[in-house]
Amino acid sequence: MKLQRSNLSRVVGPLAAAFIAAIFVLSYRDVQAVDLTQTPSIKFTKVPPAGGGPERLETIAGEVSGVTVNECDCRIVLYSLTDQYWVQPFSERPYTELRDNRFEAEIHLGRRYFALLVKKSFRPAARLSQLPEVGGEVLAIASATPEAAKETGR
Repeated sequence: MKLQRSNLSRVVGPLAAAFIAAIFVLSYRDVQAVDLTQTPSIKFTKVPPAGGGPERLETIAGEVSGVTVNECDCRIVLYSLTDQYWVQPFSERPYTELRDNRFEAEIHLGRRYFALLVKKSFRPAARLSQLPEVGGEVLAIASATPEAAKETGR
């Protein structure tokens, strides 16, 4: 009888350890908000034309990669550049939520557009003379020029 118990513990012990390790790895992976193998980035999928003024709104859209949005507690802040950087769509509603790592909003026109991937604790200014740098609460920044609809990320 003693021999059978010993054989059983040799099999069950490693299986139990592997099971616990698998649960730990899967749980840790699900908690990760930022993919450590990628840098968070933003890509525009739709860029409005150039323009200006408070009377006209157009759609801007894009997607985020390098983060698990549901876990990182982050969102998008959009700016339209005219004479200054103006938060979009309105100063009373400066945030654009992410759904399945995608965003879309109606914004006022400008000569260039910017999307910031930020932590929910970030508080954007209604207008700026210079955008913040990546770091701290700002996870990524991308810009798009309407004429060429080019994207650049930093």
